[in-house]
Amino acid sequence: IAPRLTAMSSLRHKYTNRENVAVNVTWSMNRWNVYGSAEYGHRHLYDVSAFEKRYGDLYAEQTADIDLYDPNMRSRRHSGMINMGVDYRLTPLHIVSLQTRVDLDKYKEQDDHLLFTGIPGTPSQKFRLSGNSYEAQSSAVRASYEGTISAKMNLTADLLYNHYHVDEERIYRLGEDYLSE
Repeated sequence: IAPRLTAMSSLRHKYTNRENVAVNVTWSMNRWNVYGSAEYGHRHLYDVSAFEKRYGDLYAEQTADIDLYDPNMRSRRHSGMINMGVDYRLTPLHIVSLQTRVDLDKYKEQDDHLLFTGIPGTPSQKFRLSGNSYEAQSSAVRASYEGTISAKMNLTADLLYNHYHVDEERIYRLGEDYLSE
């Protein structure tokens, strides 16, 4: 048995962090080999952005100034993976195996800005929100056989099933005139 644990955490500044944890295990006996691994990762990021767009003297868009203490961009990601397998030695020259793997990934980001839009000199205030939400799941199962029939003949057979699914949503909202209290 050979377990292993890896962990990492980083703090870039008070708004951002990242953690990763992984475990690997292997167990072997005369005819059996059982193995597996699992990983989990989390990332939480905050950042700031601002922009200004001008279309001659006719129209302008400008965001509020950057405020490092009030980030307007946020993202969060969770990811995980589980991998397991077993090998069985029928004879010294024949092995059957079964393996499976599952991956999960979930990501969400959001940006918001206070916009000043309109004719330069008389802008109106609006609130703009944009974001993306993404979730992916994949799984695979594999059964295999490896054998030596004779000194000049080997036989290998694999059967694989793979499934992949994605859900994604994008949002964009430009609010009514911004009202401050």
